[in-house]
Amino acid sequence: MEFRVDWDQDAREEVMRLPVAERRAVMSAVAKLEAFGDQLGAPHTSQVKGSRAGIRELRPRAGRSAWRALYRRVAGRLVVRWGRKPNMTSAGSAGRCDWPRRG
Repeated sequence: MEFRVDWDQDAREEVMRLPVAERRAVMSAVAKLEAFGDQLGAPHTSQVKGSRAGIRELRPRAGRSAWRALYRRVAGRLVVRWGRKPNMTSAGSAGRCDWPRRG
């Protein structure tokens, strides 16, 4: 069973600006997410600490890549919101992300 993964436009654009090897690693991780959905576990994905909204991070190269993509389940699909490096802080931190509403 394949899971529907939708991209936030900003996230897709950011991933397309990554170096080729990193972009391939992210896209490979997304393909695993499409194939396994919520069953994809460590080391490929993990819960974001402090998230009460079910936000998870997708970890390319089984966590060996410096890049992450944040995602969560929304209305039966998995939405990739934005890519980031670990420990990066910005105005769009995971706690303040403007996610689509469930429903």
